[in-house]
Amino acid sequence: MKVAKVEPKEPPAPTFTTIVSEMGSPVTFDSVFAQVREIPRFKDEFETTSQFEERQAVARADCEKLYLIETPVDDEYARYDADKQILVVVTYALTNTRASSDELNAAFGYGSELRKSGQELGFSTISSNVMWALPRERRNVGTYDGSNAFGATATITKQEGVARGVFEREGKYKENVWVEAPEPYKYGKETPEPVAFEIKADPSTAKALKEGGLRAAILVSPAPPFYVTGVDTFSPTLRAPYDRKTDVRYLIGDIQCAALYDANGKLLATRATR
Repeated sequence: MKVAKVEPKEPPAPTFTTIVSEMGSPVTFDSVFAQVREIPRFKDEFETTSQFEERQAVARADCEKLYLIETPVDDEYARYDADKQILVVVTYALTNTRASSDELNAAFGYGSELRKSGQELGFSTISSNVMWALPRERRNVGTYDGSNAFGATATITKQEGVARGVFEREGKYKENVWVEAPEPYKYGKETPEPVAFEIKADPSTAKALKEGGLRAAILVSPAPPFYVTGVDTFSPTLRAPYDRKTDVRYLIGDIQCAALYDANGKLLATRATR
C-alpha cells in the first residue's frame, strides 16, 4: 500500500493587521529620521567598496526593518452614515498635505545632496509622486525692514520651518500612494471622494471618533538611499513679505499600509497602500 507523501504547507503570510498589532504604538517621524540618518549613504573616496558596505551594514543593523510612524487625521474628511452605522474616512483625511515643487527640488533637484553625490532619484514637481507628506512646521523668528529697487518699504517677517515626509518613488499620471479603482468618467457628474476606511460604529462611538478621536500611522520599510535633506528658501516680496527657510527632511522607503486607531490606541483597521 502506497502512502501519499504530504508536503509541508507554508505558513500563511502575516496580514498588515497582524504586523501592525504586534508592533505596538506608533512612533514620531523625527525619532525614526534620527535613527535612519545614521546609515551612511555615500562611499568615501578613500575606502573600498567592501569597507563602505560593511560600514553601512553595521549601521543598518541598528535600525528596524519596519517603522510604524504616526500621522495626523483631518476630521473634516470623516462622515457618519447613521442608517448603515458606518464611519466613512476619506483618503484626504490622512493625505491632505502635499509637498511643494520647491521642497522637492531642494531634496532631489539640481544642486541637491543626492545629485552632488552622483545619485539621482526620479521625482515629479506636479504631484504625481508616490509619497506621504506630513503637515509643515513653521514659526516666526523675527522681523526687519526691507525695501525694493524702487524705494518701497515693508516689514519682513523671518520664518523657519520643517517639511517632513516619506518618499517612495516618482508616480505615473494621477498615481498616488493609495491603490484606487479608476472611476468611470461621467460628464457633469461629481466624482465621489475616494474612501480609505469604513468603520462600523454606533452613533456615540462614531461621534467621539469624528470629534478628535481618530489617530493614524503608516507602515514604512526604509530603502536606499534611506533619507534626503535639503533647504528650501523663499525671498520676500511686497505682496508676500516673508523671508523663509524650510529644512526638508524626507525618509526614503516603501509605504506599505496605513492604520487607523481610536484615541486610546485601539487599532480599528488597516489599509494597504502601494
